[in-house]
Amino acid sequence: MMNIKKFLAVILVTIIAITVFAGCDVITKNEERDYNQSLATVKYAGLTSTVTKGEFNESFNSLAYYYVYYYGYTVDEAASSILDSLAQRKLLILYVRDEIAKSQGVANTTAVADLLNAVEKNEAVKSANESMAKWYKQVFEELWKEANSTDDTTDDKKDDDKVDETDKIAARPTRPDKAKAEVDYNAELKPEDAEIKFFEKAKKDLFTAKEWEELNKVEGKVDYVDKALNELKKSEKLTSVTVSQRATSIKYSDLIIVMDDGKIVGLGTHDDLISSCDVYREICLSQNKGDDENE
Repeated sequence: MMNIKKFLAVILVTIIAITVFAGCDVITKNEERDYNQSLATVKYAGLTSTVTKGEFNESFNSLAYYYVYYYGYTVDEAASSILDSLAQRKLLILYVRDEIAKSQGVANTTAVADLLNAVEKNEAVKSANESMAKWYKQVFEELWKEANSTDDTTDDKKDDDKVDETDKIAARPTRPDKAKAEVDYNAELKPEDAEIKFFEKAKKDLFTAKEWEELNKVEGKVDYVDKALNELKKSEKLTSVTVSQRATSIKYSDLIIVMDDGKIVGLGTHDDLISSCDVYREICLSQNKGDDENE
């Protein structure tokens, strides 16, 4: 009989994938209340979970089009089906949590992170990183295209005549080698195998080596790496704290705190500080001068 903990832990990997980047919420209190408004409640073995309005809106915005235009649902039917699906997923989460807790002889109210070992948590981070990387690249390309779009209708017509690569039928992926695909959840996690969380990675590690090389060949495109990260954090309601001596690393942050000799001497956006904070302005000028000399 398959080890139930091993089997259920694989399912839990997808459950905590969205929460492994836990950070402060940057939305306002009113927005937070609206996002967390309960649309459905499920219960299992003394545990309770809810489908929030925010979760429903995110799924509806992503899936409703396909329900309506591909499967012939009405908008109301699509909404009902998506809500049911979200509720069933929440119920499955409660079931999995209860079963793993039983297998470990602990209360099912134990925090999910405490139910998993290091390897299982690492797999969750990998899963989350894959999703975040996909969303990030979409945001990055959208920002770049938007910044470089023109109103020339002739160019638009040419683009319309082109075959979108994403519309082509992709080749069926090759099944990975079984030995490589399987994860030994009972093994110790080696330090070199530990997955770095998406927002803690070096910028070049957000891309493949070839993608990074090609990106740097296009003038100005690398500047959109930080912009896209900032947009992704906003859309995913995440916050990130960056400590840096390089102004370019924090240029697109929503709030920059400038410290000098242990004291706060500036607070605001990059544009605000350029005009109001002498220390920040001097840092930017000196670093820009140094970059020019190194070129």
